[in-house]
Parts: sequence; C-alpha cells; structure tokens
Amino acid sequence: MTYEEFRGWVEYFNRRPYQWRDDNRTAMLLQAQGVKNAERLFESLQKLKQNAPERDISETLKTSGLLNRLKEAAKNNNIDWEVTDA
Repeated sequence: MTYEEFRGWVEYFNRRPYQWRDDNRTAMLLQAQGVKNAERLFESLQKLKQNAPERDISETLKTSGLLNRLKEAAKNNNIDWEVTDA
C-alpha cells in the first residue's frame, strides 16, 4: 500500500467514523420519541455533517490495492458485496 493510499484510508475513516450507521439509527429512534437534534449526541454524526459536501475521496479508495484484496478475500469465501458511497 502506498503512503497516499494509506492517507486516503485514514481520511476516509475520519470522515466516516466506524459504526456511524448505528449512531444514525439510534438518533432516528430518539427523534421518533421526540428528542430534538438527536444527532448532536453522536460525534460520528457531527463529523459526517461537517465533511459531507467537501471533496469526496471514495473514488480514489475504490481502486486501492487494499480494497481489491478485501474484495478478493470475500469472493474466495463466497461473500458477495459491493462498494457504495454511503
């Protein structure tokens, strides 16, 4: 893995923190119960909101060597998955 690719992955996970979807799901449940601005409770959702319109790095990472190895390993284990932008 090149240094540029490594920095791309670091930046990707800084912008899309691990398990942000779980935090988003919980925030939606809280909002359904009447909590206003539930996303302010979760740092991961705040990072997503801050970084949303800025430069998108996912195109660079889609062609990375690490991602290709992960996809190949999944294929060898009969796991079908796609890379999405979300």
